[in-house]
Amino acid sequence: CSTTSPRPSGSSACAVAAVCVGRGLLASPVTVRMEGGDLTVAVEDELVLVGPVEAVGRVDVHPAWWAAHGGKP
Repeated sequence: CSTTSPRPSGSSACAVAAVCVGRGLLASPVTVRMEGGDLTVAVEDELVLVGPVEAVGRVDVHPAWWAAHGGKP
C-alpha cells in the first residue's frame, strides 16, 4: 500500500484506452481524464496520443550502448 498516488502518464492512458477499445467498451478516439489534463488516444493499428506534456526526468545513455545497438547518441 502506498501513501502517494502514482503520477499520471501517457503510457497508462494508452494502455487503458487500448484495452477498453479492444474489449468493445469504448469507441476510438478515447478521452482519458487525468490529473494533468485530458489526453486523447486514437486506437487503430497504432496508438496516437494527444495532450499536454511535462518533463518528469532525464535519461543519459552511455555511448557504448548506442554503438552496440546501431544507434547514435
